[in-house]
Amino acid sequence: MFEEKLNNRYTSDRKYSFEERNSTSVKVYSKEYSEDYHQMLNCMVERQMQRSIYAIASVWYSAWVDAGQPEMTKWKVD
Repeated sequence: MFEEKLNNRYTSDRKYSFEERNSTSVKVYSKEYSEDYHQMLNCMVERQMQRSIYAIASVWYSAWVDAGQPEMTKWKVD
């Protein structure tokens, strides 16, 4: 629904832009279009990324606690 609304507001020349990646021109969504989409979704993707970071940290922490909270300074990598 949000994408359909945006598509009605943006012509294809405003919706897309081109970026250079590895000496190749790649068609991507324009910055303006992407920012509008982000705002329409009320920053949902950012919230999901933050939640996934927290979930992964929780798994690592739980694994460390379940392992008896071993001392980790001896594994320090320079």
